[in-house]
Amino acid sequence: MKKFFKIVVLLVSFFVFCAITHAQPQIHSGEGDFNDGGVVILKGDGFGSHNKDYYFLGGRDGLIERTAVGSRPSLEKWIFGTQWAIPQIVNEEKHSGNKSIKVKPNNSSWNGDIRFDYGKPIGYNKDIFVSWWVKRNHSGQGQWKMFRMCYTNSISDPDVPQFAMFNWDNNDTFNILPGPDVGHHETKWGMPYPVDDGKWYRLDLRIKTASAHGRPDAFYEVTLFDPENNQAPKSKSFQAVGFNSANDYYRWFLWQNYSGNGINFSDIWMDDLYIQVGTHARVELVDSPNWSLSRRREIQPIVSWSSGQIGIKFNPGSFHAGERAYLFVVDSQNRVSDGYQVVVGGSNGGGSHQSCDFHGQIIPHGESVTAYQHATVPFGQSCQSQVRVCSDGELSGDYVYQNCTVEENGVIERSEPILITENTVLQNDYAFDYSAFVIKGNNITLDFNGHQVKFGTKNNTNGESGANLAVSGIVPFGYTENNSVNGLLNNGVENIVIKNGSLKEGVPHQGTYGIASGKNWQIKNMIVEVKGGESTGVLLGGNSLLMDSQIITVDSGGGGNQKGVRAFDKRINVKNTIIKHPALTPIDFVGCWF
Repeated sequence: MKKFFKIVVLLVSFFVFCAITHAQPQIHSGEGDFNDGGVVILKGDGFGSHNKDYYFLGGRDGLIERTAVGSRPSLEKWIFGTQWAIPQIVNEEKHSGNKSIKVKPNNSSWNGDIRFDYGKPIGYNKDIFVSWWVKRNHSGQGQWKMFRMCYTNSISDPDVPQFAMFNWDNNDTFNILPGPDVGHHETKWGMPYPVDDGKWYRLDLRIKTASAHGRPDAFYEVTLFDPENNQAPKSKSFQAVGFNSANDYYRWFLWQNYSGNGINFSDIWMDDLYIQVGTHARVELVDSPNWSLSRRREIQPIVSWSSGQIGIKFNPGSFHAGERAYLFVVDSQNRVSDGYQVVVGGSNGGGSHQSCDFHGQIIPHGESVTAYQHATVPFGQSCQSQVRVCSDGELSGDYVYQNCTVEENGVIERSEPILITENTVLQNDYAFDYSAFVIKGNNITLDFNGHQVKFGTKNNTNGESGANLAVSGIVPFGYTENNSVNGLLNNGVENIVIKNGSLKEGVPHQGTYGIASGKNWQIKNMIVEVKGGESTGVLLGGNSLLMDSQIITVDSGGGGNQKGVRAFDKRINVKNTIIKHPALTPIDFVGCWF
């Protein structure tokens, strides 16, 4: 009996030892093009999974490099500047590539803001990873508010929940403000902080949101990289409460770049901004075979990820051709592989031909993939496909979708809006969680063909104020500029026809629009209904027509102040239209006097 017991113990110990030994990811090989933008395939085991939900402004083909010097960047989901110091692309300084983003806040403009809207609330037990490179020159001693993450599009200190970097010169502080019903307090703690002017630093934020409202188990970690001072990375972590009494969730990523309270001016350059939600897993190019002792790390954009193979678009960052570097895989549990040595600018395996990337699927040279003209086609129509062949990094053909589905002949439920880029005739009724249609382009007709579309069928857990364009029926592409009426007026989407159906709000939302138009729109034979407080049935741009329609605003007790029709100017034409509206003035001329 004793001998049997010993054998069991040895076997258990052996299996436990094996599990621990193979816990971290392992890279066995790396093949591909190690030049900027080349496709590289890493093979190994233990990589785990990656949802590829990330946003990267760096790299050879990224926003920073492809935007002209002296221009203000523009990209969906991002806002580059509001009423303060406007960000511009420059080539005077850069961490990688040839350009960077520069802001110049001073004691009158204060902020140089860059904002990113994730598009939906980030709930419980969610991993978040944020990284960027930054360099500063400044005059005076005062406060640099570098970055916030908030439930709403606000850089105001009282808004909660949020966390923020409130950094005074020589007194670095990181604040977490969870909300009023968890003690009316904010958690403050010192963090690694960029001290010297004229040097590039990298800052990483590794976050896991709280497991439930009021629980103090949200995890926050800040890491500072200081390669120009030859310093090893410095990290500090903290646990805190993450959600407020209203259960608002993080959504907005806000580089505020406030300079004030004693600072006269700042020149701030930023490069390779990176946001990732849902996992901490990533691939990094590093200057040392020892991860913990590395000085430089460069994030590698992911194109595919499985437990045994990862595809990346090689990003040398600040590394130069001929330098030796090491690729590391970090899994979702923050376990790090051993380094895999590469030579920047070289190639390993696979011959001299480059593979192709098709939505994260790696297509080797000479092989093909089937693509589709549209992601969905109306009921009764067929999907049009195309065989695209990879030839040394270039795919033949021009169809862009991986899959295609034929819509069913019934009510179709969707969580995301449909992008309308060409004349479209609806073949079904629809029900959208939030917004319904986004119009991109000019001279487009959207024919409802007698169908009913409901938008905003689910409650929006994000705080709602002002123009709630994230939960509206029809909006033009590009409306996110300042999220405002002025952004709608200048969106450039013109000569649009909306006709022959009904568009109704499902549950009341604050500040929605049924239809928010640009200039020269025509709305014909439509029933449009909104319910929330501060909501508008139809917002008309200049020289627009509304005819043979019904516009209905329903008082749902959400604060009133609804508008049946709002107009940018008096150059509109409203014919044979019934406006059912609880107020006395059914048409409101924005910024115009009677």
